[in-house]
Amino acid sequence: MRLLHPVLCASLLSAALARVPPRETHEDGRQRQSALSHKKLAPPPLRVPTSRRLSTCDSGLDCWLQNIQFDIPKITVKDIKVGVLKYDLTVEGLTCYGVSIDGIDSSYLPEGAVDATVKNVATSCKGGKWKLKGITTYKGSLSVKIKKATMACAVSVLPNEQGLPWTAHVPSCKVSSVKVSYHIGDSSIGWILDVLQSEITPIIEKNVKKALCKLASDGAETKLTPLLQKQVDPAIERVIASEPSIVPSFPYE
Repeated sequence: MRLLHPVLCASLLSAALARVPPRETHEDGRQRQSALSHKKLAPPPLRVPTSRRLSTCDSGLDCWLQNIQFDIPKITVKDIKVGVLKYDLTVEGLTCYGVSIDGIDSSYLPEGAVDATVKNVATSCKGGKWKLKGITTYKGSLSVKIKKATMACAVSVLPNEQGLPWTAHVPSCKVSSVKVSYHIGDSSIGWILDVLQSEITPIIEKNVKKALCKLASDGAETKLTPLLQKQVDPAIERVIASEPSIVPSFPYE
């Protein structure tokens, strides 16, 4: 089985993914060539709409981001010390609606994969209920805002029998720099907010990171793979027809 040149595949995949000019070096200093710098093949760079411009759903990416929804699992923390007292905390019912981003930097790696960094990922989670139970019980509503998260992932493609990129998957994903803020209702006691922030923030961060990486994996399967098969592969076939010399003589690994 032979695959189209990995530089070409990654260039078209990167353009489909991001359409934002990529960084030119890895963090460790190794040089990497811009996936959008292949002059004969790359389309002009386009901006992924920012969260401030996502007022209308005018593209597949916009619509998908705006319609994302995921739940934060129920959180239970026992024996929280507040002075000499102990409380049990539960938080449940949080659902996050929509994801906004400020842009995507993408570039291809030597092995043909695409390295994508999604900047300033944000979402809002509503409908939460909290309860702090001890010698006295406190309870109320809760909403959470997630912002300034950065998601770095690699996107690889597997070929079909003709050697064209056919299916996309995400072999690695990491989310960092998550900032969490809270709004609590039905209580004017300031120390409760302090308890919520200190006890549940690491748990919410962990769940949000997991959810975002799952969304990236699902997006590669349900959104990017059809894009490869319906748009990228036909474009590659047209390039091959006009420039057959670009097909290499080495096998796909």
